[in-house]
Amino acid sequence: MDSDLESMRDRLISRNASRDTWKLTHWPAYTSGIDVGLRPVTSHHVIDNRIGASRPLAEQVETIAQRLVGDS
Repeated sequence: MDSDLESMRDRLISRNASRDTWKLTHWPAYTSGIDVGLRPVTSHHVIDNRIGASRPLAEQVETIAQRLVGDS
């Protein structure tokens, strides 16, 4: 899942869940432990979950699901 800190913050705000209160209140501390550029060292699929992604999330997931079904 590829994202950026701004998109992550926007999603937490819109989710409006009590479990996110600490994260939003302590945003610099919370995000200091997040490496948005981290990628697995093995073969993987990347889903662009940024707010401004060029393809909708559902479309990206469907594409990957079709690839996985085709691989089996």
